[in-house]
Amino acid sequence: MTLNRFTSRSFAARTLLLAGVVLCAAPAVTRADEGDDTPSFTDKTNEALQKLQPLLDAKNWDGALNLLATANESAAPDSYDRSVIMDMVGKIHFQKDEVAQAITAWEETLRLDEAHAAYAKPKEKLDLMLSLAQGYYQLASNTKVPAVAHDDFGRAASYIARWLKATPKPTFDTEYFYASVLYSEATANEKAIDKPTLLLAKDAAQKALRLSNHPKENLYVLLQAIYSQTEDLVHSAQYLELLVQLTPEKEGYWQLLWAAYMNMAAEEKDEDRARVFYARAINTLERAQSFHKMVAKKDNYNLATMYYSAGQFGKATDILSAGLTKGSIDSSLQNWELLSYSYQQVDQPLKAIAALKEAEVKVPNKGAEIDFEIAKIYAQLEDTHEAYTFAASAAAKGGIEKGFNLYQFLAYQAYEEEKYQEALDALNKAAAYPQGKESKQLESLRRIILQSLKTAPGAAPTTTKQ
Repeated sequence: MTLNRFTSRSFAARTLLLAGVVLCAAPAVTRADEGDDTPSFTDKTNEALQKLQPLLDAKNWDGALNLLATANESAAPDSYDRSVIMDMVGKIHFQKDEVAQAITAWEETLRLDEAHAAYAKPKEKLDLMLSLAQGYYQLASNTKVPAVAHDDFGRAASYIARWLKATPKPTFDTEYFYASVLYSEATANEKAIDKPTLLLAKDAAQKALRLSNHPKENLYVLLQAIYSQTEDLVHSAQYLELLVQLTPEKEGYWQLLWAAYMNMAAEEKDEDRARVFYARAINTLERAQSFHKMVAKKDNYNLATMYYSAGQFGKATDILSAGLTKGSIDSSLQNWELLSYSYQQVDQPLKAIAALKEAEVKVPNKGAEIDFEIAKIYAQLEDTHEAYTFAASAAAKGGIEKGFNLYQFLAYQAYEEEKYQEALDALNKAAAYPQGKESKQLESLRRIILQSLKTAPGAAPTTTKQ
């Protein structure tokens, strides 16, 4: 009888996790029959292995390791006994989640198996290479030290490369695992991406793609990540398009696709091509919303601003007006102002004013800013009275950020309304700001106001600049 090796671990490439270990002992062996070149154990190893099964059945891992250590002491350094013993040691260490010790044992087993063709079948050697690859992958995944992770991912990749070179027929799972490990190695240090290894990962992922009749989500995710790291936004977007078709319920893919098109638009120097990417970004967001994804307030706002940037002001006003009214867009001053600007772009100034008046109700602590914006629209309509009224209201409320602009504006509007003293008071306040101290425009206006004050009916003493 011969002693079988432990049952091989299955290779769960999709999750990149090591499968569970099944431990069993087989009957001990005698020397091979004459003419049979199958290796056999020494009597001492035979005797030790007879005692192993009860320990494994009881899951007495430490007892099993002690027994194997004793057996190993009597095994010749280059013997078949040591090859099988170290394989068992590796499996038990792995069962105990002692991956580093398992790797050490398995590497010794593989060294002996490769030095002696009769020690293991080709498939057993291949399985051992994958076990080592998975072990190193697990070590690398569990460390927080980028340099250590990079090296361990590299060792994992080396074992898989050896497997691929030796196997007669590569599988999708192994090619995918190889690509994943290479990607992990390349990106272990986010501050120093390993570009050459990243290109190897891309080649391996493409090979995996060719081995799959019906590619699944995880492969597309890997390819998209690789192209994203190589800053190839075009190919990254292509795989994201496949992902949103495959799994439209996953919002993250829609967000990444939208961001990819926005980045392409921002980087494109040709205006016509940039508009194409903006259109794709808009289309992506609207497709996502048809699946009830990307419907947060920020997403609705982004959709409106994209239409605004694309010059589609009518569509921007529709989205903003509905969103601000229903609460699906944040009711901030900035957003109400954008709605007002959009109305102005489609030549609807009265609606622009109405939007700002609504904003004053919704954002009361920004009354001065809003009144000033309303005043400027009335000025464009050449309605000096309303422009003056709202500018004066803004000044009375106070707290406006751009005080110089407000008081300079108010000075002109008050002058047009023949409120010369108010105009002079506003001018003096504007002149107190750094921008106003050397303003020739203000000095020219001052002279005109002072002259008007002197000639106005019932003129009273004026307050002049000190």
